[in-house]
Amino acid sequence: MSLRNKLMGAGMTALLSLSAVAFAQQPQGPPIDRGNRPNRMGRRGGPEGRDKMRGRERHGMKGALRELNLTDAQKEQVRAAVQRNMEGTKTQREELRQLAEKRRQGTITPEEQARARSLHEEISKSMRNSHADLFAILTPEQKAQLEEIKKERKARHKEMRERRKEGNRQSPPTNIP
Repeated sequence: MSLRNKLMGAGMTALLSLSAVAFAQQPQGPPIDRGNRPNRMGRRGGPEGRDKMRGRERHGMKGALRELNLTDAQKEQVRAAVQRNMEGTKTQREELRQLAEKRRQGTITPEEQARARSLHEEISKSMRNSHADLFAILTPEQKAQLEEIKKERKARHKEMRERRKEGNRQSPPTNIP
């Protein structure tokens, strides 16, 4: 092997090792700052998202209850049940909010992640119980109407999912100059 080939091989090896070291030492930096993004609540965004929903079907139990024409007594019972649920989960929601902030900062530990999952499950269970309480407030006619609303929404949701699948199956347009 000639001296030239040896020098080239050594130079290439040195260059590759230096680039690997330089790449490995790149600064990791803090987590991405999401402070400049709008404060979002769900998929539709904050207050402006609610404005977009005006005139359309409202989702969730709250929207369904509005469609049932509750009596004033029922509305008061619903408010009381919701208030009890909110007070009952206040500490869990606050702790979950703090853990979410740690996650955004990138300082959450695996134990805290497990705790966040546990809190989320507790809050979900409480919401399911609250929904059962709300269902108990309704008359048989309102219960039947609520079930019909749920079926319609489920069918619409399935239809939207199918439309999205169809849209994803189409080939993307090509940019021809």
